[in-house]
Amino acid sequence: MLDGALRARGITTLVVTGTMTDICVLATVVGGFNREYRMVVVEDGVATLWPEIQDAALDIMGRAYARVTSARTSPTSSRAGRLPMW
Repeated sequence: MLDGALRARGITTLVVTGTMTDICVLATVVGGFNREYRMVVVEDGVATLWPEIQDAALDIMGRAYARVTSARTSPTSSRAGRLPMW
């Protein structure tokens, strides 16, 4: 249902924040990527219990599934402008 609603509105990029970076955020990013959305993870908008797990999860997402960026430079930031095409 969500996928259909996003596609009906022409949305192609999803910006993700949340908790449990290594579980919930990662699952959301992989799911969106597998549905051919451009995924952006706001690194200072996600958190998990252990710093080393946080770093590893962000590294995995950045290498394979998403653009990892700060809130200051995310596509939703007033300073960011438009998200570049990849």
